Amino acid sequence: MKEMTACAIAGICVGIYVQYVWYEGTKKRIQAKDERGLYVRKASVTCEYCCAPEPHILPHSHSMVWDDNMQLMYMEKHPESTGRLILMRHGQSVWNRKPDRPDDTWRYAGTVDIPLSDVGIQEALQAGESLQNIPLDMVFCSQMDRARATVSLALSIHESGRTPIIVYNSPLDRPDFEDLYDVDDPTHFAIPVYVTPTLNERNFGSLQGVPSTQHPKNLAPIRNEFNLKFPGEKGESCADIEARTMPFFNKFIVPQLAAGKNVLVSTHGFVIRTIMKSLENMDENFFNAQMKLEKSNPNECRLLAPTGVPIMYQYENGAFIPVPQSRRDRAKSIARSAPTY
Repeated sequence: MKEMTACAIAGICVGIYVQYVWYEGTKKRIQAKDERGLYVRKASVTCEYCCAPEPHILPHSHSMVWDDNMQLMYMEKHPESTGRLILMRHGQSVWNRKPDRPDDTWRYAGTVDIPLSDVGIQEALQAGESLQNIPLDMVFCSQMDRARATVSLALSIHESGRTPIIVYNSPLDRPDFEDLYDVDDPTHFAIPVYVTPTLNERNFGSLQGVPSTQHPKNLAPIRNEFNLKFPGEKGESCADIEARTMPFFNKFIVPQLAAGKNVLVSTHGFVIRTIMKSLENMDENFFNAQMKLEKSNPNECRLLAPTGVPIMYQYENGAFIPVPQSRRDRAKSIARSAPTY
């Protein structure tokens, strides 16, 4: 019996030692790669900017917190690009309220990673029709499946025929598409897509996934007012979105626009509205008033962010100039501006 106990203890000790050796070896290999510069990114759940709230990062996400101490290295832009910013909300998700059936039960999705509905798939393809003749140099996208799927579907019909490919090095660096072999310059048939949690949807806190029939009454002020948070520990306000989104936007996206590139941003309704507030220098009171108009009088609202309808700005001399929508897109914007989240 004593011999069996001794053998068991010895086996446990050997197992622990093997795990320790494996851990130390793995750590050294990773550190060695970092020293040689093979890794310009690091997976992390820390905030990308110390002044901004920590974004919700999906456990299975490909998103990285990028090092930003490198020199800017821009790939060549399309000769017809002019510094166009395109904000695109994902197509309708399976939890969105349906504009044609406003009394049906719906749910706040927020940071829950849910897919497009059948209608959302069609909306993504329609968004692609609006974009198919516009040169695109790069894409920034939220982690959410509904935003990433919208990019894939929209660009599947782009006239360039370029394939959207997620890359894992910093957008400050030239995309290397390191898994493509025997290709000198893949950028003529591929377009880089950078995924970041800073573009994730607003966290609706304790109301995420709760059927609309069980929501407390009078949520409109929380939804519409810039500084009010949704209930729950993780609930966000639009001010929180601005704090985590705009530093990233200014650091990574604005320099690309300043270099004359056309940039597509695939994200979510509240993120788009918050970005629009910043680009158009709206103060808090004006933003709150426009949010109220979104439901009561969408014809007069400057913050419409309907599913699957691109919103465009031209970047000129440090300013963002709104590009008027076509009559067709404007009609879609108004028709799809029933409450959808």
